[in-house]
Amino acid sequence: MNNIIKKTMLLAAGLIVFCLAANAQGGRTIYQRYSDMENVNAVYVSPSMFRIIGRIPDLNLPTGDVNLVPLIKTLNGLYLINSRDAGISKNLMIDAMNFVRSEKFELMMEMKEDGNTAHIYTQGKNGTVSNFVFLSLSGSECTFISLDGQMPEKELEDLLGKAIANL
Repeated sequence: MNNIIKKTMLLAAGLIVFCLAANAQGGRTIYQRYSDMENVNAVYVSPSMFRIIGRIPDLNLPTGDVNLVPLIKTLNGLYLINSRDAGISKNLMIDAMNFVRSEKFELMMEMKEDGNTAHIYTQGKNGTVSNFVFLSLSGSECTFISLDGQMPEKELEDLLGKAIANL
């Protein structure tokens, strides 16, 4: 009987730790975990920088006439982590997938080609996207990009539609 109680308590403790870890994950948390590691490229763009960029009258994608300013003005943070180290990439992919699953992100797009994958996820409600995640795995290279803000869903859809049409 003692063994069953001990195993049950260990299982419960493990589940609690797992749930807390999954809920603590986010763009910022993932960035903080990986940004100081060797073999990791990391970029953080603050709300202040987005305000400065948002003052530029027209900021277009190089592939066409897609103005990014309306969307940029709605952003609070951008977190980018990239690594070509197989071990780091594996852990980054696991953490990122736990984040999108635990926070109930919606899969917008999935691309697969020759063993390489890329996913775009969004999270939001009432016509506003509060989180946007791009996750890519190509061989041993993993890229995680998280955008936080209050992006109008219609503007994001229009921007993505124009960008894809101009490819």
